[in-house]
Amino acid sequence: MRRLGILIARALILVACGDDDDDETTLSPRGVEVTLTVTATDFAFDPVDPVIEVGESSTVHLINRGSGPHTWVVLRQSASAEQYIESINSASTTAARRDVEEDQTLVMVGPALGSLGDPVTFTIDEAGTYEVVCDIPGHFEKGMKGTLVVE
Repeated sequence: MRRLGILIARALILVACGDDDDDETTLSPRGVEVTLTVTATDFAFDPVDPVIEVGESSTVHLINRGSGPHTWVVLRQSASAEQYIESINSASTTAARRDVEEDQTLVMVGPALGSLGDPVTFTIDEAGTYEVVCDIPGHFEKGMKGTLVVE
């Protein structure tokens, strides 16, 4: 009898904690959430030039197959990858670096230290080609860059 009571209690907890369809998941106009998996190696991204749709909710998973940490940073269209990297590398304080990031980036994923970093969900509402870089010192200079195409 005690076992039946425990089973009923567990069932009630599952019902109370179950899905109530009030998720905060953002869907694209077509009702599809897009997951983009980017693999970082020493020193490249795969895919180099992924494509997403304007206004679509996209979640990026950065998989690190390299020997050190990597980031996947999408820059604003008004930003230049070379200037961003120069500004990040010359930032003398954490606050200065944060200011550069806030002014020049749209999406920041990482750093991924192990095989899988935390996913980041974002939406870009303006079509265009956005530069993508790894902003770990020296990685951009070794070719760790690409683009994100938003159609």
